Amino acid sequence: MAIVQVVHNSPGRVSSREYCTEAAKIKSKCVVSEQTDPYLYPLGLPVSSDVMFRGHLPRTTGTIPPPMSAPNVQARLLPETRALLGSYTRVALAYLLLVWAMWLVGIEGIYQHPAPFYSLVVPAYEHFNPLWIAQAAVVLSAIVGLTLAGIQRFGLLRDDVPRKHEMFTVLWYCFIAFVIAGSVAMIRGGLDGIADAYSRQDYEYIGDIGKVGSIRELFTRYEEIHPHLSMHAKVHPPGPIVILWLMSLGLILFGVVGDPLSLSIATMAFGATSVIPFYLWVRELFNTRVAIQTTLLYCFIPTIVLFTATSADITFMPFTLWTLFFFTRSIQLGSLRYALAGGVTYALCSLISFSLISIGAFFGLIGLWMLRHSATRTNVFVTAIGMIITVLITHFLVYFWSDFNVFAVFEMSKAQFDEDQANLDIYDPR
Repeated sequence: MAIVQVVHNSPGRVSSREYCTEAAKIKSKCVVSEQTDPYLYPLGLPVSSDVMFRGHLPRTTGTIPPPMSAPNVQARLLPETRALLGSYTRVALAYLLLVWAMWLVGIEGIYQHPAPFYSLVVPAYEHFNPLWIAQAAVVLSAIVGLTLAGIQRFGLLRDDVPRKHEMFTVLWYCFIAFVIAGSVAMIRGGLDGIADAYSRQDYEYIGDIGKVGSIRELFTRYEEIHPHLSMHAKVHPPGPIVILWLMSLGLILFGVVGDPLSLSIATMAFGATSVIPFYLWVRELFNTRVAIQTTLLYCFIPTIVLFTATSADITFMPFTLWTLFFFTRSIQLGSLRYALAGGVTYALCSLISFSLISIGAFFGLIGLWMLRHSATRTNVFVTAIGMIITVLITHFLVYFWSDFNVFAVFEMSKAQFDEDQANLDIYDPR
């Protein structure tokens, strides 16, 4: 009798139950052992979904059949997924109850209570058209129904999802992220609800497109024109303006006028592509099944749905998530290639929004944790050196190309933010 050892680990693609089932058929002893990953599970929780098959089988039987042949593999939610859904629901209810209680005692307004936007708690129902609300309900119901049917039809909750089904699922998620955001935004008056954000040119980046002759000139003269920028752009580096500028040029190439509606739709499409790096990141951390479930939840996160069609800030998400994916890939594999890519995207994040620099704290925390283990120290040093070098090179190239001083712009943006907060305290005291 051969001993088949099933070791829980993340690189695998199949479940211990399936392999143990097949081992039993050939009268092999199946031993399931649990190993912990010091990076993914710092609390010592075992990886329970994917496995790496080790051991020897009788020569007469050959290798164990692939996971597709395992009988009675049913689509099911992981216990971790059910726990996450339960936690999400409980936290959301507690959050809304807290905000409602604070509203009752008179604490309200943006920046004065935990609610990021007061309209989420007390929406202006008089501006809503019942027909647009009905279309949103129909669209959301149809998307949920089609998605659940597809998951059941193609067995997407199994460990052995075929690569073509996996790719189609990710593309479908990109599509529904786009459609859901647009449908919800249309509650505020149809297509006008989608274009509304970019119609306020004095407040949004769209009003800064073309204020200088070229994108290079925008970087070169950014300190000079800073007082004349839109309210939103004054607290950011030039990255958001560049993104929208490039989008408008792309629309012109396709014969589409860069008006607020077309630019809003282009922003929604670009923001929806954040599904791709999010999926890859989660799959890298866990496995395909967890990634499929988690990415579906991502498409319904309220902040993602609301910002995709109402703010240019959604264009930050692809850069942020690609950076997280490259970092995770590099620090797990010790890959210099991914470290260099992560450094480039992180540098781009710093040119888009200064607040995105804060994800460096996550990098530092994970790096310090992995330094505790001798087996992963080399990965930490490779990742840190690779990312730091490419961040510096990217900023040097931008400076050499346009004479853009990121430190001076940071000081100007911070001063503008402090001034805005002071004015807010004057006109709307806490």
